Amino acid sequence: GSSTAYSRYSGISSSPVRFGSKASTSTRADPIIVPHSTSAIGVKRKLESSFRAPVNKVPKSLGITTMMRLGQAITATETSQEIVEVSRFNINDMVWSPPVSVHFTIEKEKFAEGGFRAAYKATSKSPNFEGKTYIVKRFLPKTVELIGAVNETQEDHARKSIQMQALANNFAEQVAAKVEKDGNKNVFGKPFRYVDAFLGKVQRTNQIVTIEQFASGTFQKYVNNDGTISHNKDIEKQRKAESLVHFSFVKSNRKLLLVDIQGGEYNLTDPEIATVSGIYDNDDHLLFCAGNLSTEAYLNFFNAHKCNAFCNLLGLVPEEVENDA
Repeated sequence: GSSTAYSRYSGISSSPVRFGSKASTSTRADPIIVPHSTSAIGVKRKLESSFRAPVNKVPKSLGITTMMRLGQAITATETSQEIVEVSRFNINDMVWSPPVSVHFTIEKEKFAEGGFRAAYKATSKSPNFEGKTYIVKRFLPKTVELIGAVNETQEDHARKSIQMQALANNFAEQVAAKVEKDGNKNVFGKPFRYVDAFLGKVQRTNQIVTIEQFASGTFQKYVNNDGTISHNKDIEKQRKAESLVHFSFVKSNRKLLLVDIQGGEYNLTDPEIATVSGIYDNDDHLLFCAGNLSTEAYLNFFNAHKCNAFCNLLGLVPEEVENDA
């Protein structure tokens, strides 16, 4: 539906990239440590058990894509072990937490790439991070150049992207709170939420990254960062996404617009904030991030958006678009 393409979990849609317009080691199993008292038979049994085929009570149903994939050589996934200093942003207190060291196993092959960042899957066994899949995002070389062109550091830009996601989640939480307060929870249905996101600094390289929980489920795009509407086939989620954008505009006193609405099922990720009146503050610092398309996003969205039942449940009414904004 939209001309703005997107690579999943890349962090930015592949709209034109512009500011103000928006040594390899294979993973090996740990060695088997055998006490001197262990018999040769015991060692043999342990080795055999590590190579024993898994027992499945119910055969796995395979799609044709998976079947064809089995006709190719599948190699072991290469990973790197990294210690990352991770910080979380607290929107309630408007402060960053002190960094904590977290050990991540990060895949070396890119999971996705977009206009500004490359994404890599990762896991961790560190406390509070174990048992989940994460996406580690790294700035592309061209992005580093663009960030420098507006006199920002990579760390500042990454911090703003995390703060922006916190604001996006606040808008989503306010939607959920309003429909519950008004007694419309059952009518509205499940609301959107944004996955947790963190700032990271890799100890070994000092590279700045962002880290977020993997948004599982079928990935969908509802509204692009330039405000154009994707017209997704999932009508209910599409309309809820548009109502979220509209809601953000009203709740911000018509100063901001939450765009780039995308994610897996009801778990959203990688938002952008468009500032309706200009993209720089009084000190000529870029507001929010490089995907801030400002007036363009405002005009594109409200010239196409038609208020729907979810807008009505949120008390929203059609906006009078100022095309000379």
